[in-house]
Amino acid sequence: MSSLWVPPRVSRELEDLTEQHRAEVFASAIRDARIEHFNRELKQVDEHLELIKARDDATAAGLMPGFWHILRHNPGAPPSLLPLTGDDGEFVEPSDRIFTLLREGDLQNDQVIRARRERDERAAKQRARDKARDAEDRVGLMTEHIKAVSRAHVSMTTARPWTNAAKDSAK
Repeated sequence: MSSLWVPPRVSRELEDLTEQHRAEVFASAIRDARIEHFNRELKQVDEHLELIKARDDATAAGLMPGFWHILRHNPGAPPSLLPLTGDDGEFVEPSDRIFTLLREGDLQNDQVIRARRERDERAAKQRARDKARDAEDRVGLMTEHIKAVSRAHVSMTTARPWTNAAKDSAK
């Protein structure tokens, strides 16, 4: 892969910004001995991965204060951060779910790509079914409204007094 040429001054500025960001991330990270077994496992997946916890007062871009993150040390580029959250974005403790998350995000694996495509297709079909059901519900509701309006049998004049429609039809 060929690299893009940039003027030396711009290149130095980018390197400085990258280094500044890296320093901010590392200053805001807590490394905990309790998670060393996760880090050993992560190193087997990718030698550049590490599990860290952001300090509660973390301000570095990409860090969620107080949350655990998977950090990837990208040589020659800013570090990548993936916060560990629950399904609704809530705080979670590290677990083996980390490896499931990494497997699901592996876009170089054909099985993962195929599974994502199938999941997206199922979701699209479900949305179409929901839309059709909603349309049917609206038609049914409108039909009920029309019936309620068109079947009213209350006389508003004294020329023909009100009677129960059921009694009238029985005569």
